[in-house]
Amino acid sequence: MDRVVLNSLFGTSVEMEDTDTVAVSVAELQTKAVNAIALNQTYLAIASPTAAQVAAQVALLTRENTAIIRLLLGQLSTTAGT
Repeated sequence: MDRVVLNSLFGTSVEMEDTDTVAVSVAELQTKAVNAIALNQTYLAIASPTAAQVAAQVALLTRENTAIIRLLLGQLSTTAGT
């Protein structure tokens, strides 16, 4: 099976198998990233968020960070937790 090297934002490289699963995971995480920008902008526009809105945003940010970490480490066999 072919191998592909992904370069991270931090200048490191991650080598992984080039599979359809990886391609699907990358595409899914990229779509989620586009949506995350919109959701984060919506949250930031709230002048005084409620406790429930803050809690929901923390959960969202945790999923977003998990997606970023998966991309950086090349752990793309799944998008669980994103």
